[in-house]
Amino acid sequence: MSSAEGNAALPTHAGGVVFRGAGIQKEYLLVQATNDAEDWVLPKGHIERGEDSQHCAIREVKEETGVWARIRKELKVSEYQVAAKPVRVQFYLMEAVDHGEQEDRLRTHKWLPLDGALSATKHLEIQELLRFADQTRWAE
Repeated sequence: MSSAEGNAALPTHAGGVVFRGAGIQKEYLLVQATNDAEDWVLPKGHIERGEDSQHCAIREVKEETGVWARIRKELKVSEYQVAAKPVRVQFYLMEAVDHGEQEDRLRTHKWLPLDGALSATKHLEIQELLRFADQTRWAE
């Protein structure tokens, strides 16, 4: 396999399914979609040169929401295309540990219980990720 083929399998983006609380008080973090203020998505972004996917996920969550979160475990890679280019997002289950200053002030974020988060997003893949993360979290 050539190095170009090997790189094709690497994540291009990383993000987090961030939770806080415990038991029936647990909530998940969503951020307004860039192109649709009525849609809510998981925080994620492009992996920068020299950065690994874990650092990218932590950085993107902080930049987009102001929330510092630690990675609890790797979830899965979500794959789709934007303008005919492949996008591979490594998602992590992350626990909120602190709140700082949000760098992306044009987008709002909110905490929702699982049912509310599932209703807020228009994307089936995000709904599946939220359900998977919720089940994974309880299996720890």
